Amino acid sequence: MHKGKRFSDRRVDLDGQTLIDCTFERCKLVFSGGELPTFHGTTFDSCQWIFGGAALRTGLFLALLRDLGGGEIVNGFIEQLSRVPRSATSARR
Repeated sequence: MHKGKRFSDRRVDLDGQTLIDCTFERCKLVFSGGELPTFHGTTFDSCQWIFGGAALRTGLFLALLRDLGGGEIVNGFIEQLSRVPRSATSARR
């Protein structure tokens, strides 16, 4: 758990992290599809988001479906995500 910490100009692996009142400046934020991070009162300034591992493979699969004419499937998946209660994801800003 990180509380009240400032991260600047560095790579930060987010999987499973709990970040409370933290600030990220010009960081490379990496999510690899592991346990969801939890954010409370966290701010991001000029950060780059990087997806690796299972997260990247899921994104590539969705892009493949879209390219094969499955745009409705991808849109349905995104719509389904919007209905998941925030408490179920444990990822809050």
